[in-house]
Parts: sequence; C-alpha cells; structure tokens
Amino acid sequence: METSPAPPPTLLIRPFREQDFPAVADLGSVSDRCLMNRIYIRQMSTICEDLFLVALLGDEPVGYIIGALELSCPSSAWVLRVLVGQDHQGQGIGTRLLITLFNRFQEKQVRKIRLTVSPKNMSPLHLYEQNGFIKETFSEGYFGEMEDRLILKKTSIILIMAEPGMGI
Repeated sequence: METSPAPPPTLLIRPFREQDFPAVADLGSVSDRCLMNRIYIRQMSTICEDLFLVALLGDEPVGYIIGALELSCPSSAWVLRVLVGQDHQGQGIGTRLLITLFNRFQEKQVRKIRLTVSPKNMSPLHLYEQNGFIKETFSEGYFGEMEDRLILKKTSIILIMAEPGMGI
C-alpha cells in the first residue's frame, strides 16, 4: 500500500516568543549570527513586543520582521529589520511578514511607514517596492563610512485580510 507524501508545513506568522530566540538569532548569514545581533534580537523582543513577528514553517522559525512606532509621532512607524532564512527566500515569506506587520500598524493607526535599505541590495529593494514603498531620500554614510542607505516610505496603508493559517 502506497502512502501519500506528507503535506508541506503551513506558514504561520505570530509574535516572537522566548523559545524562538535561539533559532531566530541563528537565521541569516554568519555575520547575522554575531553577538551584536543576539543582543539586538533580545532587546527588540522586549522593546517591540507585538511588532516583532516570526514566520514559522511547522515548528521551524524561517524568518522574522521587527517594527516600531516613532515615539515623537505614533502615527509613523519603522520597519527595523526583515530577515528570511536563505533556504526559504523567494517563497513569499517576506511579503507575508510585511503584510502582517502592515496590519498591526493599521490597528495602531499608523499612517506612514519608513525603512532603510542598502541601494546595492536589490532583492529586498524590489520586495519593498512591490509592497508600496517609494524612495523618500538617499543618505550617504547613514550607518557610517561606505554604509549608504535609501530611506523608503509607504503612506497608503490598507488593511489586508489575513490568509488562512497566517496566524495574525
């Protein structure tokens, strides 16, 4: 008797949990796994709470997104980081993370979202443009010498209904 293959795991997006820390901190390239990144992940899990979202396939974290409200203008927010593990890129996970965060921002009455991206990093730049971001400005040396950034903005935030299993 033949057995049918197991169905692929469902993508679930939910807020970061403490047990996610080791796997989330190990996502990305070797440089993403340094001590500074672990400190950043730990601190953002406390500071950003419901705006730190994790994408899971089955029980495996495969990506995350971190957003934050501007303290001086709560109707504005930032996407601080989007990361999808290399083995899972190109599968729409980054888009689903963005959509889920947009919905969270909508609930908080955010009207303007910003993020920064390296002008050399074409794959994320394309993702952001596909999701309604436009160039606001270019900042030479934003993170120091040779660390130029494009600052992108999105001003039309429309609530997007969650897909089944999206976990929002």
